[in-house]
Amino acid sequence: MEQQLNPISHRTGLIVALLILIIAVFALVTAYEYRGGSGIFPRFIGWVFVGLTFTECLIQLKSLMASGMNNLFTISFNKPDDKVLKEIRGILWIGFVLVSLYLGGFLVGIPIYIFAFLRLSSGRSYKHAILLSAGATGFIYLLFIEILQYRLYQGLIFS
Repeated sequence: MEQQLNPISHRTGLIVALLILIIAVFALVTAYEYRGGSGIFPRFIGWVFVGLTFTECLIQLKSLMASGMNNLFTISFNKPDDKVLKEIRGILWIGFVLVSLYLGGFLVGIPIYIFAFLRLSSGRSYKHAILLSAGATGFIYLLFIEILQYRLYQGLIFS
């Protein structure tokens, strides 16, 4: 049996979907800055991202209107539920990985993100978090730098 969400949860879902749609549009605009063949894949993924998030916005809007709450901007001072806090944490983790990649590059940002996520969000041990972040970094180094001879972005700090 499907659990019915209250109108505030529908509104929260719509707001989160709209925020992700804004991010998708910015990603698509950035993808069009790439020239030639290097821009084909980012533009394709950008359009898929925009299409999926736009569809999610329509679904959330439909469920909000079906719940009988047509006013998106009604302010409620209720304590946020766990779902809202999980969504906010998810968006903050995405922001963290993007900032760490931008500042430190792939070979620094990925292990920092994986370690922080596993340790802080998943509650894994230091040993487990260090091993997984080192393994992922080694795999990325081996695959992209050694095998494919691809130069990864080094970040704002290290370039």
